[in-house]
Amino acid sequence: MFCHYGDLSPFISLLKRLNVFVQLFFIISAFSMCCGYYERVKNNGISLNKFYNKRYLRILPFFALLIFMDVIVQFAGGSTLIEAFANLTLMFGFVSNANISVIGVGWTLGVIFAFYILFPFFVYTIWNKRRAWIWFLITLFFNYACRFYFLANGQADTKNVMMWLCYFYAGGLLYLYRDGIAKIIGKNIWTRLISLALTIGTVAVWIFVPDQIGSVDVFTLKTLLMFSAVVSYAISVKSVVMSNPVTKFLSDISFEIYLSHMFIYRALRLLKLTKLFSNAVLSSCFNVVTVFVLSVIFAFIAKKVLNFVIDFLAKKIKEIKEKRAKEEPEKTENI
Repeated sequence: MFCHYGDLSPFISLLKRLNVFVQLFFIISAFSMCCGYYERVKNNGISLNKFYNKRYLRILPFFALLIFMDVIVQFAGGSTLIEAFANLTLMFGFVSNANISVIGVGWTLGVIFAFYILFPFFVYTIWNKRRAWIWFLITLFFNYACRFYFLANGQADTKNVMMWLCYFYAGGLLYLYRDGIAKIIGKNIWTRLISLALTIGTVAVWIFVPDQIGSVDVFTLKTLLMFSAVVSYAISVKSVVMSNPVTKFLSDISFEIYLSHMFIYRALRLLKLTKLFSNAVLSSCFNVVTVFVLSVIFAFIAKKVLNFVIDFLAKKIKEIKEKRAKEEPEKTENI
């Protein structure tokens, strides 16, 4: 986003490091999915038809709106339409080396939706704690295999779901141990302070310990450690910092903000509003704030409008079905 501003290496380096929050989103996605569906899938309490319908209805309307807008802004012929169609299926997470430029940051959605598709199998693999640990270790192996073997041989890419599954399994393990974690950490003020200190310690480890120690890559391990500590603390301690009206508001539209921020930036760039200041750092900071604020506004309004339209259509469809159901008995009686 900032490459055309000159030498901003330290600033860009910091922003690239913040990409690690994608891994946190994967962990939270698995944890929240387990909270809502683990028991129901395990006990046959929800049909697959209803489960997948909810996934598409939750994601597709907003994503489709963004795709439509992005196609208009950067239309480049047939390739744009192919990529747009792939996006609309929400199945593009299974395509190898799919360098999709239409909503490019949507690759994370491809990974997450692939996880949603695999969720019934995921429940099977974390049926109990012992099995969950085995599968976590298997997916940890795949993370390293994808990064240092398959990727090196041109057989995998960084957007492959197998590379990220270990983070989803971390979320699943945190769900299985949630009661025990909350009981230990939330026991008293001292256990909460110790947990907070350990969490800060894992963040420090992630920042100051290099990603590779000698010939051993520790990036995945230290990232899993840090975010597992963060989520453990968050589910155990009621904190004003982590739980307040602002964080609740942003969390409700967090994924929509993430998906729309690059489109907002492209729009600002087309309008030549990204270089209002001659100072590179000032321009970059201005763009970060502006893109974030506009993304929040766009995500909030678009989600509200889409939810209204979906609820309206659902209500109309329900009324039509009820009307038909009433007419059927009358036709039978007349016959």
